[in-house]
Amino acid sequence: MFQRDGMYLELLDIDARKAVAEVFYSDETGRMTFWAREEDIPFEAVELLIERSKQLLL
Repeated sequence: MFQRDGMYLELLDIDARKAVAEVFYSDETGRMTFWAREEDIPFEAVELLIERSKQLLL
């Protein structure tokens, strides 16, 4: 099983009950990465996810 060392913030699709995007902060590297499961995520939602991640994960 793959184990990550860090924190993450997810963007959830409440209707589908699943994560559609994630920003992960790695304790090991000190870097943030963005991952998206869906292609049609509104740009404003992605912007909000990234801004909130910078506030909460750094």
